[in-house]
Amino acid sequence: MKTLHFGIAVAALGLFAVNGIACDDGGGSNGNAGGSGGGNQGEGGGSAETGGSKAGGTSGSKTGGTSATGGTSATGGAGGSKTGGAGGTAATGGTGGTAQTGGTGGTANCPVIKVMAPTKAVWAIVKVNFMTDKVTIRNVSNAAKTTDGLVSCNRPMYSLAFGTGGGSVAAGADITLDAKVALDATKGEFGLYKNNMYSSPDSLEGYIHWGPAGTAGDSRAMVAQQALYWEAVSASIAGTTGKAGVVAIGDTTKAAGYQAVDIGCL
Repeated sequence: MKTLHFGIAVAALGLFAVNGIACDDGGGSNGNAGGSGGGNQGEGGGSAETGGSKAGGTSGSKTGGTSATGGTSATGGAGGSKTGGAGGTAATGGTGGTAQTGGTGGTANCPVIKVMAPTKAVWAIVKVNFMTDKVTIRNVSNAAKTTDGLVSCNRPMYSLAFGTGGGSVAAGADITLDAKVALDATKGEFGLYKNNMYSSPDSLEGYIHWGPAGTAGDSRAMVAQQALYWEAVSASIAGTTGKAGVVAIGDTTKAAGYQAVDIGCL
């Protein structure tokens, strides 16, 4: 009889153990469900605490509603990047690079060409280029004129071929010709004649002198003074050494009516 009672007791204990295991598995599964429920709630807006209470605290940590709030860090990042981008208004500073305009304004270093020649003049000397040995003259009369027959002079050099082939030049127009005589920036002259009567004031059409003042013996300054095309034998355009040439800026009968310039102004 004792043996029978013991067997029944053991059987009852076995049944209780089996049911206990089944309850543990079920509870674990419910815990997971509760945890993942909590996670979903957290992502959706973070009543993560509800999920947490279902899942038992740890699920709240998994949700990390704060991590969703940390999403503000994404907002901050975007905002920062936008603001930084705006800061790129340094492009405005770049606009200050319109200093290029100032660069163009660098042509402001070149004088304005102005020609005031004697009333009787037909031609006026506008530019003399020491680098290329070329001379620009202007027809200051009121009718078209031909350059044929014009003669150049830089004593003791003369050229009868200066105006050859230049053709007709309209009133007020310029023409650039080969001087046919060497031109030196340190000292020289350029005399424009209508024929080869070099010592005759009536043959002169225009004249300039630069560098140290000339004398009656080494230049045609005296003839130019007599012809009223140059102010005096001692008059000379200053500052030509190291320059590329000279340009007219006023009265062509005076040294002050010309200015020495760099190559960019010729």
